[in-house]
Parts: sequence; structure tokens; C-alpha cells
Amino acid sequence: MTRFLTRRRLAKSALTAAILLPTARLLLLEPAVADVPALDPGDPKAKALGYVLKSSKPDANCANCQQFQGKAGDVTGPCTIFPGASVVASGWCLTWVKKSA
Repeated sequence: MTRFLTRRRLAKSALTAAILLPTARLLLLEPAVADVPALDPGDPKAKALGYVLKSSKPDANCANCQQFQGKAGDVTGPCTIFPGASVVASGWCLTWVKKSA
């Protein structure tokens, strides 16, 4: 049986690919995010921004900072200030800004 490529079949295939490709990308990138190394407090940028592993301010820490990209309850997570590294949710640095509700 010979199959012909019709406009309808081409459009259907393109629509299916447009839906599946972004979904597959998210599934493939999720493990890469989990493998982000922890930020070393001795890192020059971390030192310059006063990053500490345990905040001395009871109501100000990485978990409730606008820059923290982790989910609520995560122990560590990515930070927009320190790309390529994860920060401790209980940490703090000079760029702390209260997360908007």
C-alpha cells in the first residue's frame, strides 16, 4: 500500500510535533536542573555578595527571596543571581528581595 503525503497529513504531523517537542524538552531538561552543584560560600561572587548558608535574619532567607527559583519547601534551588549553582533555602545574600505574594 502506497501512502501519499497530503497537506492534511503534513499539517497534522506539524501540529503534533509542535505540541510534543516542547513537552519532551521539559522532560529532558528536568534532570539537568537537579544536577546543579551547590554554591560555594568561598566563591568570589558569593563572597562579594555576602552569601551565607544560614541567614541571621529570621524573616529573610533564600526561600522567600524574589531571586530564588526553587519550589516552596525545597532545601536547595537555583538562583538568578548565581547562575549554574544552587543555593541553600536557609541562606542569605546582599541581593535579597522579599518575594511578592
